[in-house]
Amino acid sequence: MIRIDRKKQKRLCEAVIVLAMTVGSLLSFLSAVDTADCTNTFSSPWNGLLQLENAFLLFLTRKTGRIHLLFACVQNRDYIFAASALSLVFALIFWYAVREKKAVVSCLPGLCLVLGHGLGLFRSVPGLLLFLCGFLLSLTQRVGTKSFLLRALSLTLSVALVCAVVFAAKPSAPNERIIASLRRTVHSLRYEKNDPLPEGDLRRDTTSAQTDDAALRVQMQTPQSVYLRGFVGDIFDGVRWTALDNAILSEYADLFYWLHEYDFYSSTQTMYALQAVGGSETQSVQVTNLSACKRYAFLPTVCRADDLLRPEYIRETLFAKEETYTAQMPLYDKAALFAAQRKLAQNGSADGMYMQCERAYAQFVYATALDVPDSTAQALERQIQDEVKSEGLADKICFVLDWFRQYTHTKTAQPFSGSDAAAWFLEQAEGGNDAMFATASVLMLRYLGIPARYAEGYITEGGTVKRSDAHAWAEYYLDGIGWIPLETLPELTRTERTFYEQRADDAQSTSEQSQIQRPQSSLQQETAVYTPSYGAVFAGTGGAALLVLAAVLLLRRLLFRKRQRTIRAMNPKERIPALFSYAAYVQEKSDVSLPDTEAQTLRQEALFSDHTMTQAHVNRMEDYVQQTVAQCKQSAKPLQKLRHRFWDCLY
Repeated sequence: MIRIDRKKQKRLCEAVIVLAMTVGSLLSFLSAVDTADCTNTFSSPWNGLLQLENAFLLFLTRKTGRIHLLFACVQNRDYIFAASALSLVFALIFWYAVREKKAVVSCLPGLCLVLGHGLGLFRSVPGLLLFLCGFLLSLTQRVGTKSFLLRALSLTLSVALVCAVVFAAKPSAPNERIIASLRRTVHSLRYEKNDPLPEGDLRRDTTSAQTDDAALRVQMQTPQSVYLRGFVGDIFDGVRWTALDNAILSEYADLFYWLHEYDFYSSTQTMYALQAVGGSETQSVQVTNLSACKRYAFLPTVCRADDLLRPEYIRETLFAKEETYTAQMPLYDKAALFAAQRKLAQNGSADGMYMQCERAYAQFVYATALDVPDSTAQALERQIQDEVKSEGLADKICFVLDWFRQYTHTKTAQPFSGSDAAAWFLEQAEGGNDAMFATASVLMLRYLGIPARYAEGYITEGGTVKRSDAHAWAEYYLDGIGWIPLETLPELTRTERTFYEQRADDAQSTSEQSQIQRPQSSLQQETAVYTPSYGAVFAGTGGAALLVLAAVLLLRRLLFRKRQRTIRAMNPKERIPALFSYAAYVQEKSDVSLPDTEAQTLRQEALFSDHTMTQAHVNRMEDYVQQTVAQCKQSAKPLQKLRHRFWDCLY
């Protein structure tokens, strides 16, 4: 029988720990990189690092909706070498920290992987399990009985790892409901505790919040009825509208980068369309937020507000940092928008930059604003004949307006049954509030092939806007022009019905929606990349290395101060040997040698005698420590002083 001595067993176990954690980290890093377009072409050692950085930048775009330019690099297998090196560094840092019983340092690699898997950057459950095995195995090797802090942190990290595996392997509906509830709570506390707008949630009854208190103050030179848009809903899950997820928007990051480069923003698109065909007289609109939700800038649906645009973000929602903000709004009516559409289709402006941008944006709209839940589509299919789908835009809108005359508008939200509020409203309800009308209108427009979305905000003609003016409405996309509000409440549809009936009878505008075709835009084919020079690569790598070094130095300094506080908190009998050990450590690291006969005698007396040690004895030992530190500073060269202070933490 082959026997392995205890020392070799320990070394073998350490090798297994490092191997398990290296492979686990490697699988995690590799899962972050998209290998679909990778080739076997060798580029450079930096190419793999750039691919890993691009994976992280894409992850940031998916999570934040913020556009991050990617590094120009070759999609090949170089990232495997970079990921292997990083994985080995992770494992060695952890192994060294556990071996030296550095509690905080030991948790850093594990926390990075846990956060990466929890947030979705890494998607390898086996990799996380391997790292977890290595972590648990290390606990049996290097955690001493007195290392309570390390043991507690290790146990906490282990639980976090297990939870991350569970959530990554099988996300459940209860978890999603909990997360949604937390988000609503944070939103309420941060922006508005008693919001009169339901924020797309059809289950919320906001009637009690719709009081006569002032929500906004709107100042404009020529009063006219306007919709002040705030929340925009793109996806309907049966009970709630939500904005497009950042993961979906990230697929269009290149498109929006180039649109913003050409000063094209969907939130101000209609204003640009009017300007492209000659424009119209404009006026300044100033909005002061008194008690409305602070998350949104409530501005007219047709306006220009350059100061509030955020070109680095994909989302079109305008955000205001101040309570008062200003925009430019044209003096127009809805007929002017259709006239502008005709001019754009007839006068050859389709070759202009605006129309190129509009074509590219319209492709995004038609790809994301036509989805209808299956249950709602089935309800609509049972009630709408197929011939309606083949009619023109104006006829379809007239059909929608006529359809909703059969329902009664109420101020309060009606409780509904089932998992699809829209299907329930269309087939069973006799009426509903404006959020329910807007929801059903949007889904019906989408079913008929017209891109539409849900919007919330306020209706005003200027002056003080009350909280009771809170409203929800549908918006459809008019090709070449942008998003147009559509009011389907029975008491407000008469004017809308007359207008669209005239559009259907107008021979010049019967095919307005089809006149402006959308060929593939060249803007959509370009990829926004940042081509780094070698200097930039070295600078970036050096900057990252400096940040890591700074973090390590700060951590070592914090640990040194913690040890000093621990020594100061000891009683004299324990403090004297601890001070002597500190002085011996300083001498060992700095090659300083001082006579220690008296200090050694004092240490032995504190350790082995029954004598009572007083503060005078402590002061004598502290004098010895101060002399040692002073001698260390005196004898050290400048570079040695830096190492002694910041790396060795001798003083």
